[in-house]
Amino acid sequence: SAALGVEEALERLRPIKLAADEAAEVALSAAEGPEEQLQVLLRLRDRALQNRAEIDAVCEEEGRQIVELRRACAECDHIAGRDRRRQERIVDASSVARLTALETQTQALRE
Repeated sequence: SAALGVEEALERLRPIKLAADEAAEVALSAAEGPEEQLQVLLRLRDRALQNRAEIDAVCEEEGRQIVELRRACAECDHIAGRDRRRQERIVDASSVARLTALETQTQALRE
């Protein structure tokens, strides 16, 4: 569990480390001249666009999963309602059958 805490802390720090690494890369490239700095900035932009495309794909998949989960929940609600109504009918029918049997017995005892 301590290892999980360390891993979680490191995962939270990962974006900060990435930003620091990128800033250092840009700063070092500036010392080499504007052309090198431009190349670094373009490379970082491409990487950011790729990351965004990957995140968009994950979000789309999660959206599909949410839609499917909502559909499954609605289907479960429908089935539960149907089962509840069926159970109420069975209980009502058995109550009527018992009442009829009791009335028949009462009638027989009176005769």
